[in-house]
Amino acid sequence: MMETNFWGAAHVSLEAVRFFRDENKPQGGRLIQISASAGFVGLPILGFNAASKHALDGLTEALHKEMVPAWNIKITVVWPGVFKTALETNAEFLPQPPAYAGDTSPTSIMRKMLDQIKSDDGGRKKSPAKAAQRIFDLSQLPDPPLHFPLGHDCIHTLKGQIAQLTKAVEEYASWCDGLEFDAE
Repeated sequence: MMETNFWGAAHVSLEAVRFFRDENKPQGGRLIQISASAGFVGLPILGFNAASKHALDGLTEALHKEMVPAWNIKITVVWPGVFKTALETNAEFLPQPPAYAGDTSPTSIMRKMLDQIKSDDGGRKKSPAKAAQRIFDLSQLPDPPLHFPLGHDCIHTLKGQIAQLTKAVEEYASWCDGLEFDAE
């Protein structure tokens, strides 16, 4: 998973930036990474997928911040929600370990959600063709965003994670006080 989701994308990204910078002057170029909300939010049973997406998102954000404005290279990471794709035939999940069984287990709850998505009862009514059009429209923006959530389900997931992070930052900010070395 890391080979495809991260290293493959990393090699292509670095070569794209080199090409845009060195061979496509002065127009630069657009690098659009397709990631997932898993690049921002880890979910039960999807840990390795989330790790690969976190890695891709971290690299993409770093690359974005390394761009010299004169190069005119625009970089965006797209976080698509759930769309009607071949998930039901392509996704493979290992059997659930007995220790994680039970209706209240987070992994059981996630497996049920994924089963609903695979059976098309989970809101996969969004068209990949319409998503592709939105991504094309994004590519035409003169100043595209670094992060581009695509789908209300993705936005809902991101807002939940942002709320949790905000709460933790606010609740524990004072724990940062007094961490300096004591005066001798």
